[in-house]
Amino acid sequence: MPIIRVENYPNDWTLNPVPDETEEARQGKQRKWKSELAYALRNACVAAEVLGIDKPDDVTVVFGGEQVVESDRKLVIFIEGLFDKPERTKEVRDRLAERLGKATREPLPLGWHAEVLVKRFNTEKDSFWAG
Repeated sequence: MPIIRVENYPNDWTLNPVPDETEEARQGKQRKWKSELAYALRNACVAAEVLGIDKPDDVTVVFGGEQVVESDRKLVIFIEGLFDKPERTKEVRDRLAERLGKATREPLPLGWHAEVLVKRFNTEKDSFWAG
């Protein structure tokens, strides 16, 4: 099951700040934005037609660190835990990266762009357990 890790995502002050907005309101806006982005990424992953990823529940989305430098407007997305299989060719991984990148266009604020890195997981060299 692949994991999509989102880094350097927009801080709450980037998501259309409102004067005198309460901290609770800002946090609510951030949660809503993350939920919408996660939903878009999971659906894009399924739409990329990667063998073994048949429904959004097959994909986990986690958020790492938010934007630290105000001028750094690059959302970074890592796809990890994508088991290396012969059917998951470079073409398939390229399609996955492109679909995920395009899925960020609507949720991202103006002036932002995304970079997507697909990392393969080799079951002969790397370890995995689920329970």
